[in-house]
Amino acid sequence: GSGGGEKTAHELGVPLLGAIPLEMPVREGGDAGVPIVISDPNSASALELTAIAQRIAGKVSVFALT
Repeated sequence: GSGGGEKTAHELGVPLLGAIPLEMPVREGGDAGVPIVISDPNSASALELTAIAQRIAGKVSVFALT
């Protein structure tokens, strides 16, 4: 379905960091041990995963300063 991540984030009171399109190559790459960010770095899923990683890194760096 859709909206589950938003609903859960809201219920837990945490920010939603992103939503990854579940393209078939994401599942296939996971099964094969080849992440989508390696096999197809320009796909919608890879771009969103990269953006999420950047947001997490930004949040972690803020906590490291405190």
